Amino acid sequence: LAQLLASRRGARLDVLICDEATAPLDKDGRDAYLSILEMCRDTFSLILVISHSADVTSRLPTQLEVVAEPSGSVVRRIA
Repeated sequence: LAQLLASRRGARLDVLICDEATAPLDKDGRDAYLSILEMCRDTFSLILVISHSADVTSRLPTQLEVVAEPSGSVVRRIA
């Protein structure tokens, strides 16, 4: 919907953020979701997937982990 509205204004959406979108999905749904994200790679310059599901994150090409430490949160690249 956001992409449709942006295109009507002549704008382009470069970033897609999906926050825990796979939580309600079963395995087949997660597989379909990841296939759709793969098809979107040419549409967006950045696709950010926030997930706690290892079967989702393990299939993503780049993985970042946010860890809470006493001095503050730290972001680590793990894949």
